[in-house]
Amino acid sequence: MKCKVIDSKGNNISISDSVIRYFSKWLSTLALGIGYLMIIWDNKKQGLHDKIAETTVVKDAKSKIREGIKKTLIVIVLLIVVGYVLFYILSVALGITIALQTESKEVDIVNPTNSVLEICGSNINSKQTYNDCITRIAVSERNQSICDNAKSNYYVTICKKVYNFTNSAVDYLFKEKKLEFNGTLNVDDAVLGVLAGDKCIEVEDNDFTFDDDFCIIFNNIGPLEKGEDGLYWFDLGLWIYDDKGKLLTSFDKFLDKEGHIEPSDNLFNNNFLKKHTLELTLSKTIAKNGPGTYTYDIAVYDRISNKGKYVNKTLKVGENYNNKLTIMNDMLGVMAEGQGCVSKSNNAYTKKDSICVHAYNVSKFDKNQEGLHLFDMDSFIRNSSGGIIQESKNIYEESGLRVLRNNILNPIAEESLGVQHQLSALSSGNYTFELVVKDRIGKKQAKITKNFVIVDNKVSFIVDWYKIGAYDGFNCNSRTPRIFSPQETICFEPFATNLEEDSNGKIHFNMDETVYNSNGERMYYETNAFGDDGETLTSPLLGHFVYASLNDYPDGEYVYEVTIMDLISKEEVVTSERFTINENTSVFYSELDNFVNKYRDSIVDTITLGETKTYTINRVDYETLLLYIGPQGVRIMINGWLSDYLKSGETQKLPKGEMLLVNNLVKTETGDSVEFALGR
Repeated sequence: MKCKVIDSKGNNISISDSVIRYFSKWLSTLALGIGYLMIIWDNKKQGLHDKIAETTVVKDAKSKIREGIKKTLIVIVLLIVVGYVLFYILSVALGITIALQTESKEVDIVNPTNSVLEICGSNINSKQTYNDCITRIAVSERNQSICDNAKSNYYVTICKKVYNFTNSAVDYLFKEKKLEFNGTLNVDDAVLGVLAGDKCIEVEDNDFTFDDDFCIIFNNIGPLEKGEDGLYWFDLGLWIYDDKGKLLTSFDKFLDKEGHIEPSDNLFNNNFLKKHTLELTLSKTIAKNGPGTYTYDIAVYDRISNKGKYVNKTLKVGENYNNKLTIMNDMLGVMAEGQGCVSKSNNAYTKKDSICVHAYNVSKFDKNQEGLHLFDMDSFIRNSSGGIIQESKNIYEESGLRVLRNNILNPIAEESLGVQHQLSALSSGNYTFELVVKDRIGKKQAKITKNFVIVDNKVSFIVDWYKIGAYDGFNCNSRTPRIFSPQETICFEPFATNLEEDSNGKIHFNMDETVYNSNGERMYYETNAFGDDGETLTSPLLGHFVYASLNDYPDGEYVYEVTIMDLISKEEVVTSERFTINENTSVFYSELDNFVNKYRDSIVDTITLGETKTYTINRVDYETLLLYIGPQGVRIMINGWLSDYLKSGETQKLPKGEMLLVNNLVKTETGDSVEFALGR
């Protein structure tokens, strides 16, 4: 009770007083308890036993303080509980109000924060008002990340609390609320697919990743009724659930003002909409919930007659593509004007270069129900720490839709399957070029990783490769082995990079050439073979060659020496190769003559890049396609089989024993081609 007994003077009672008070209690009891009841009306609150012992019962002072503190704490706790309950009730009420407001349906779905002014009016003149608007958008759009746009961490926290309270309540109260229709609208079919440009490509098993742009094609929607404005109005409602049945997001007016059709629309016939494609981005819709199975309930309805139909679709969403594609070959190079991506002998680049990576013969692609393949590519440049500093995603999009022979992706026509990046914005240092090839149907990918370095200082120019062969009056035709007839003209064609450029981005070069016999005597010499013509070119140097007539030189061993000069930096690169003159050598095409003599059943022809021709040898057809021409060789596809990268003079055996010879690479103004032979 926190009380104590004192005597008449206010002191603690003595032992004798205590004994007297104790035995006096019997008198209070014997008097039918009246001795205790006296405490009620007595001014000093004394009972009969206190009167006899001259004592009084009082409260302890410390006890009074503790009682006061206790009562204060109880009041504070009650206020907190009441405040929390009121906050919850108000938050739920706010959320329900927002969920029911029609103006929330006008929010920009792609970028909701752009709709702040539209929702809250133009008079946003305080931080509080702005953050209230952010909260309303986050709740109405079912997107908690919008709260991060608030002006301070405090308001971010408040916004997220309101979001959690209100969406839980709205989900509970309105989860099963759907649109009600006055009749049934026809929808023949709804097909799931991935978006490639403006095409929706159907995929098997409804299998997607978060990188996919997801689409649904609705076929034959109707009949629709015409509105008073002469237009046909339809719309889509969308409800998305996770695998536990939780509602993730919903829209009952997905198209809104865009959901109308002109009577003359070529997709509209006999009051039926032939086709409509709904485009969604999986990463923005359900990425925060992770990989799994999701259900889409879609209402298709006529806004004039209020007839509609529900379509239910279930799809699987995985996190990433699988690393299951195979790349046979690849190349890191530099973009050369008019020549495409050209390989380099080293991995050093300057800021003026445009670096490129190509993939060749990518296999194991899947196709959809229509026999179509859909590939795409992503590219990244990473710094030495692995961070991405440049990236380009979904490079091919709609152009990646193909029919691939044997499910193999190869370069065709003038297009090379690769990507390029300008290096002008990068500083000097070590980098990694990463190219990812994706199969968007089979959800598979393969990756190419190439290291390179960017240098600030001038790099001595490099002759990456060169070609020595016979000049036919138009081209320098590579010769292997280097055996020539005395009536031929020898030629030299280099590919050189890192030549100095002038202020207009042009290079200035020239070449000297010399022919020596086995005794070191100079048989032929020409300086500055290009005169002034070598002063108006763009780096790198490619497609320019010098040649020297062999002038009926006697049989024997010779040396052909060519000096390439950078006229700005004054640097020179000297190349020399031994060759043989033999009067018994057939003019120009000795390898080809030997091939034709060996394989009596053979064809010889010239085919242009991207061209397909069919040849018949011993009643067997050979469909031949020139897929790729590189700086030193080609790839040829024959009946679906793809050759290796073959240089001039090289041969390869086909799977059934036939032989293929690449004789000469021909570069002309009308296109690149190759002379080849096929025999058996």
